[in-house]
Amino acid sequence: MLRLIGLSDPTVEMLLQRHMKGLPTLSSAEIAGSKIHSFPKKEIVARIQSGMTDAQADAEASAREKRLAHSVLVFVRTRGRRR
Repeated sequence: MLRLIGLSDPTVEMLLQRHMKGLPTLSSAEIAGSKIHSFPKKEIVARIQSGMTDAQADAEASAREKRLAHSVLVFVRTRGRRR
């Protein structure tokens, strides 16, 4: 699954080693979600190395979605006559 997401072999090995040692790692679903939200590969690798959990990744993704949703809201004052 991780190879289908587009992760390189060293990244997959690092993720598996962390999992085998019992260290906290992101699940493949969370990694795929990060790819969908267009995070760069370097940032995904940094998240894996820092030991980010699925709950932390979910919270960060929802906060990012809220920021993006609110950044689009722009009120424009219409001046002049209406047609």
